[in-house]
Amino acid sequence: MWYFKYSPEILFPYGPMKFSGLPGLIIKITDDKGDFDFELVKSVSDSKLKGKLFNIKKSRYTEAIETTQVKLKKAQENANTNAAAVLASYGTVIIGEGKEILRKREKEIEKRREENIKYANPLELEN
Repeated sequence: MWYFKYSPEILFPYGPMKFSGLPGLIIKITDDKGDFDFELVKSVSDSKLKGKLFNIKKSRYTEAIETTQVKLKKAQENANTNAAAVLASYGTVIIGEGKEILRKREKEIEKRREENIKYANPLELEN
């Protein structure tokens, strides 16, 4: 469960990470376990931002597709366990020693992933 502090006087419905949609600027977010804590530390007026450059690569979003959390998780697991297939999907060709190196790397990644599961504390909780 998440606890929010927000300012309804400042009509800004956006927040960090997945948190948005409240009827005001989000000032603080904490989970009930005390594992996560987000807090607004500075707010800058838009007049101070004029003339500043923000680098947003449009190419990162032009081919985005809508998906579900379940499909995203499955794709991430596939990328972690089958790096060769992911590379091949981008047109990468692996030859010679590269295949053996990649196999060893996949085994290392799988071992590390299994170890990390023991200590996982994800922001996105499973239902």
